[in-house]
Amino acid sequence: MILPAPHGRAPRSHHAREGERVVAPAALAPVLDFGRLRTATEKVLELQAELHTFLEALPDLVMWLDIDGTIVDYKPSSGPGLAISPEALGRPITKVVPGAAGLALQRGLGQTLKTNTLVQDLTEVWLGDWSTKHIIAHMVGWHHEMTPVLERLARGERPVAEGVSYEDVDAWNAKFAAAKRNASVAEVLLELDKTHEQFMHAAAAVPDSRFEPGKTAYRIVDLNSAHHYKEHGDQIRAWRTSRQL
Repeated sequence: MILPAPHGRAPRSHHAREGERVVAPAALAPVLDFGRLRTATEKVLELQAELHTFLEALPDLVMWLDIDGTIVDYKPSSGPGLAISPEALGRPITKVVPGAAGLALQRGLGQTLKTNTLVQDLTEVWLGDWSTKHIIAHMVGWHHEMTPVLERLARGERPVAEGVSYEDVDAWNAKFAAAKRNASVAEVLLELDKTHEQFMHAAAAVPDSRFEPGKTAYRIVDLNSAHHYKEHGDQIRAWRTSRQL
């Protein structure tokens, strides 16, 4: 049995540091319904767990393939039949299963992906060398990175830790995207929801006096939520329109 297991630089955003002011990512969709997003992604993860439980009960060899046909995981057969070794991980299916059989499996993966449009859309590279999944991953990264900044502001401390600089935005973006390379689409979507909540919870702890327009806390929250979502949301909608998705 063969199962697809898709895994996963945007243009420079307007991150900067002005004196002691932190200007995090410049500005995905105008407003995301995080309640529906959480419910949907948790359901996906629940179904994935149920599927794995079911597959573990099967006597057959089961392989998980990346969208290019690379073997990323497998469950050995508990009976006679095709067997593979750990050395197969990271190799193309056509190299592990030679001849017509391997080509047939590769074609089968292609046909499967044609019906798996959500994952395919989110993992297709279209913004430089980034996919929508990369975009979401870097937003998750900035949520993670800026939450402690808000927590320091709430304690009356300098927002940026000693020795930390956000001037090289491209490097930070690449780091955040690479950190989620092997995460599933569902995991990245769920983490977007959770990190957004953590970020906004940290923002709520900052004194109101620090939240006036133009001040550090205001800019961090504004540039890491509404503006950031709209910037990339506009890009994603334009791309989907161009593809008639």
